[in-house]
Amino acid sequence: MILRRRSFLKLTGVASVCAIVLATVVVIAGSVAQASNGDPVLLGFGNSATSGTSISTTGSIGLLVGSSDISGAGLIGQGHIGVEGESGNGIGVWGTTSDNTRPGVFGENTATTGGGGAGVVGVAQHNTGVQAISSNGTALEVDGVASFTRSGKATVPAGSAKVTVQNVKLSKGSMILATVQQAGRPAVRAAVPSVANNRFTIYLVTTTAKKAVVAWFVLS
Repeated sequence: MILRRRSFLKLTGVASVCAIVLATVVVIAGSVAQASNGDPVLLGFGNSATSGTSISTTGSIGLLVGSSDISGAGLIGQGHIGVEGESGNGIGVWGTTSDNTRPGVFGENTATTGGGGAGVVGVAQHNTGVQAISSNGTALEVDGVASFTRSGKATVPAGSAKVTVQNVKLSKGSMILATVQQAGRPAVRAAVPSVANNRFTIYLVTTTAKKAVVAWFVLS
């Protein structure tokens, strides 16, 4: 009787363990196996929470996420701002690649209509918005229309030899390029800046009998 009882207990214990393992597998495999507030992150599953999650470290890397899939992404951010990088004394966002056919940082706007959006935007109040540097290659390559706020067209009226362009931000190092856009009109003699007044005057070599359209472009 004692042996039978011990055998029964052993069988009962094994059955209980199997039931627990089976239940655990079912829970993990089911949709309810998602971490919530206060739970650890479950690898291989979706994790949801009603509060944000932060990670801080005194080491060099706060969080490392990688993918061995050749077409996979190490990290994807979703939201009003997909990915935001901040730094008080360093670089906000850094992208690096050793592939000579790929960009270090890639930005894409997939909108099907025009509205002023951009793939990449750089903004600086007192410094350079976007800086292009290359010691052995092309620093800046533009494939398509290039638009500059400090460029435009000015019209010299008939019977005049000059026109003044107003409200153009200038500096002591500014260089003004100007050329007449019509054949048979007097050529440009000079483009003289007034830095203090943010304007410049375009002078023709002589008075024009008909209005002359002059294209201008300010560098630096």
